[in-house]
Amino acid sequence: MNKNRSIKVMHIITSLEVGGATKNTLHTVANLNRERFEVSLVHGAEGYLVNETKNIKNLKSYCAKYLIRSIHIFKDVLCLFELAKIIRECKPDIVHTHSSKAGILGRIAAYISNTPIIIHTIHGFGFNPYQNPITRKLFILLEKWAAKINQILIAVCEDNVRVGLALGIGSKKKYRLIRSGVDLQGIRDQLKNSNVADLKKKFLIPFNSKVVTSIAALKTQKNPFGFIRIAKDIEQQVKESQFLMVGDGNLRLETEKNIKIAGLENKIKILGWIENIPDILAVSDVIVMTSLWEGLPRVAIEACAAGKPMVAFAINGLCELLKNGENGFLIEPNNYTKMADKIISILKDDNCIHRLMLNCQSSIDESFDINKMIQQQEKLYIETFSQSAHE
Repeated sequence: MNKNRSIKVMHIITSLEVGGATKNTLHTVANLNRERFEVSLVHGAEGYLVNETKNIKNLKSYCAKYLIRSIHIFKDVLCLFELAKIIRECKPDIVHTHSSKAGILGRIAAYISNTPIIIHTIHGFGFNPYQNPITRKLFILLEKWAAKINQILIAVCEDNVRVGLALGIGSKKKYRLIRSGVDLQGIRDQLKNSNVADLKKKFLIPFNSKVVTSIAALKTQKNPFGFIRIAKDIEQQVKESQFLMVGDGNLRLETEKNIKIAGLENKIKILGWIENIPDILAVSDVIVMTSLWEGLPRVAIEACAAGKPMVAFAINGLCELLKNGENGFLIEPNNYTKMADKIISILKDDNCIHRLMLNCQSSIDESFDINKMIQQQEKLYIETFSQSAHE
């Protein structure tokens, strides 16, 4: 193997739906040094961001039509052969997989295709405490088996490493911590130049309102009904409050129905997906995460970079980012009353908001920067490729 030539890296992800895993994968394939890497991306047909691949220069993009999120034995078998065919045609030096379905099938396909280096990023495990116990055990077994195939497991937060090792998913020497990154300076610069009054007009928000925001897909994991539940409690105590739900998903219609049942049609706005998240952060007073499980949510990093206090359930990577009472507040999972009470206390105390804002920005270091994430991945690719060349 000629270690001085370009390294061929193929990323495989289940779908290009809006989310941290997708955005970071797209940023990675767009920004890997083309003098050092030849980059390709394989993805399923699903996802709001599918067309984004057309805007990335020097990227070979492949749509795997059988690569879908849901479990479908027949289609999953066809997908395995489909991925193996693409891998054999491209002959990558490194296959780097993301998300649960692509993580399992992609690693198997790379293995049977004799790919020298296989890497998988854990953006949050595919199993969770809310699953059927049998289903959860099956997913854990699959992750344990697949971890034997890859050389490297990248974790976006320390909690992923802890959980993985506790369950026997991979050995300690396989794990690398590369945090999910965002454009820290870009967010801060944009907020400095934001006109909050104009943005509130744009989003039809009363100027003197207190804005509580959720930025999350409308799906079970993100728990949109929980957000409506706390909004109801907050609205009764803070009359000038307004609520934004930024996102979309399969629970959109049911979310709208629940808003109507709660009598909050004039209080909660569902904005769908907004391209420019700093605009949303600029008009928000508090960011709320009602997620039931997570990896290291990108929006939490963006909120801290913007100096926006966050209130979230104490789960997974959020516990590494938020320091209770310093740059936000962590609440026991499913304690909606306590979450609402904490948000109410913040909204009624301008000094508290100011203190949290200052602490938020200082709590984020360069390990959360998206350019640092790219540098770490490039270094890892070069090191593993060099080691493989000597074997």
